Amino acid sequence: MTSAVPTSEGRAMTEPPVHLLEALASFEEQRRYIVGASTSEYLLPEEIVNDAWHFCERVERQEIYFSLTEEQREAVARLKEAIKADGECLERCWSSEHLIEIDPAWARLRQSARDALNAFGGAVPD
Repeated sequence: MTSAVPTSEGRAMTEPPVHLLEALASFEEQRRYIVGASTSEYLLPEEIVNDAWHFCERVERQEIYFSLTEEQREAVARLKEAIKADGECLERCWSSEHLIEIDPAWARLRQSARDALNAFGGAVPD
């Protein structure tokens, strides 16, 4: 006999993984873990952009997508567009510090992640 009560694993597959946006949305985390991190705690900018892309892919799955509000769908679409349009900033930037603190394309990516996180009710960092 199978249980009608959803398992935590089943709920996890139908809930948006907002934690994947947190590092890209946070200027302070980027300064700490990209610009000023030790080798043991360093994050690559590519990794946090990949996490944000993975977030978009996950929420576009049927089991999540149809439960989203229009605001959430639009925020995801804007984030995907920002990643597509501004993701090349990773290739042309000569230093992590410049990328995080000065690059306008990176700032747009960060703001798109913040907007999406906000749309999903996540705690918008700094």
